[in-house]
Amino acid sequence: MAPSRLTTRLQRDILWEAKFPSPTQAKSGFSAAIGRLSHQNELRKDLAALAISDPAIVGSGVVGILDIRVNQNQVNAVGKRVGRNRPDLSWTAEYPGGVKKRFHVEYEGIPPIRGQYHIDRILLNDPASATPIVKSIK
Repeated sequence: MAPSRLTTRLQRDILWEAKFPSPTQAKSGFSAAIGRLSHQNELRKDLAALAISDPAIVGSGVVGILDIRVNQNQVNAVGKRVGRNRPDLSWTAEYPGGVKKRFHVEYEGIPPIRGQYHIDRILLNDPASATPIVKSIK
């Protein structure tokens, strides 16, 4: 993966968050095209896995999946918009005791040229989220 030089939040993410703190309603279905057909096919598989809380994608100990978003502005685990960027797929996992954590997936070509940039931007906007998953797909 190519190195990213992103070390601070982008000004456009900060301004967007301030101007539009409330996000649009989550569109949990396949609502927008992302990348190539192979990326869209992988997205469909991941959405199906989320629908059944498949541990292969959601991990263990999860009691619920909330706020699934496809190609929508980034939000954090409590639903606040935190950037203008649009992760390909994101959701909030709820754990026992009401603990919530936000997850993100980016679908990239091979090699994943923009993968590290996506990881850095997502984490700078929401340091409490899980490290984004970058899936390299032909």
